[in-house]
Amino acid sequence: MTQSELVAGMVFLSLVVACELLFLLALARQVGRLYMRLPPVGARALQAGPELGEAIGPVAIDDLRAVRLIVGGPHDEATLAVFTAPGCRACVELIPALRTLAGEPGLQVHVLSLSADPVENQQFQTKLADARVRVAAAQGLAKEFNITLTPYAIVLDRHGTVVGKGATSSLEHLESLIALLDRPIEELAASNG
Repeated sequence: MTQSELVAGMVFLSLVVACELLFLLALARQVGRLYMRLPPVGARALQAGPELGEAIGPVAIDDLRAVRLIVGGPHDEATLAVFTAPGCRACVELIPALRTLAGEPGLQVHVLSLSADPVENQQFQTKLADARVRVAAAQGLAKEFNITLTPYAIVLDRHGTVVGKGATSSLEHLESLIALLDRPIEELAASNG
């Protein structure tokens, strides 16, 4: 083998290695992008919020239309209460999910804002564009439940008992919490402890 053939072979192998490195970088980028797109399967359970099995309310709050909104206590329907905050991108991304769930029979959907600014809350209501979802400023309730992370959802059964809670960022997270309505409260309390 001549020296020119060895040099040509080394150049060729160097090009192959460089191409493989570029391929690995592109693959790593795609894996990272997919990881960012795929949320965890269920809502993340956190210590914030009321305890599972705890009876809530009734707590009266005026929504943005100045109509009394009752959170907790006995109702004809289960309640999904989603705590949001202004500037929360994940909260805005939940809007299609909230619209979808607002159409579910036997479920009322409330958006409880951590903001006291009526303009910010009205902007969220405008983006939501669904009269079935009621939006209210609820900083006091969020403080009482020690909720600082948004979006954070609480599911109450028809008796006002907490059956599910957690940080959410997708329709799948919200549905995983709503599915807990079908489980006995004793089972939920045992799995939480």
